[in-house]
Amino acid sequence: MIEINGKEYEEKEFDFAALAKLEECGCSFEDLVEIEKPMALVIGLVAWILDCKKKKAIKEINEHIMNGGSLAKLYNIIDSAKDSDFLKALMKQMK
Repeated sequence: MIEINGKEYEEKEFDFAALAKLEECGCSFEDLVEIEKPMALVIGLVAWILDCKKKKAIKEINEHIMNGGSLAKLYNIIDSAKDSDFLKALMKQMK
C-alpha cells in the first residue's frame, strides 16, 4: 500500500499498462531503467496507481508534499517497478 494525501492505494504489479501510462506522462522505458527523470517517473507512476491523468497526479503529489508527505516514499514506487517480473522480462528481451 502507498499513502498519498491520507488515502491508501494498492500498489499494482508493474505491467504493460504502467509502461503505457509512463509514456503518456512523457517517460520512456529507458527513463525507467536509467532513472534520468526521477520526478517525471514519479508523476507517471502516481498517475498509473491513481488511474488519473498527469495533471491530477501532479496536483496530488503537490498536496502530498505540502501536507508533510514524503517524496522519498513516492520514490519507492520506482523501486517496486524496477523489481517487477514484467520489467525484468522486458529487459532480457532488450539485451
